[in-house]
Amino acid sequence: MKFTKALATALFLLPLLSCAPKFTGPTLYEICEENGCFPPLTPEGLYKGASVSDGMIRLKPEESFFVKTEEEDGTLQAFVRVKESAGAPPPGVIWVRFGTGAARYLGVEGNVLTIKNISAPPFKYRVGMRLSTGGPFYYTSSCPVPAGETSYEHWPHEIKELVLVDFQVLTPGEIPYTACE
Repeated sequence: MKFTKALATALFLLPLLSCAPKFTGPTLYEICEENGCFPPLTPEGLYKGASVSDGMIRLKPEESFFVKTEEEDGTLQAFVRVKESAGAPPPGVIWVRFGTGAARYLGVEGNVLTIKNISAPPFKYRVGMRLSTGGPFYYTSSCPVPAGETSYEHWPHEIKELVLVDFQVLTPGEIPYTACE
């Protein structure tokens, strides 16, 4: 097969001309309005600039950090970013990472959200993604994170930002840990 200049140009321009996938599903705001989220999710609440606030974690590509949480009334609350420390971690610590690094490690294209539950109780959460083209946060499925284990979520397309909300503590037998919703 002869590799022509026109073919090379077309292969170079194809990714630049293609658009991010169109999502027709509900936004994260609509999901939270219908089902309730902690904290109550509003557009104003997302633009404070903090990556961690009470009950919410915001991640941009290639970010990773530790978060200390507290369990209260069946939810994880009082989120605070903490530094990694030597020795046994205090109760309620999780590690979050979002970006392409884990995707390369796992041998897939796109972005991966990694949540390592270091010392928090098992939990589930809701996640919204903002595509690279901007616009609202779209709801996407997420899987529970058992105590002491790591969860991976993968998206094959470019994402500008993730927001994680509504962290609900799970009790054994409440729902299967493998149920993703």
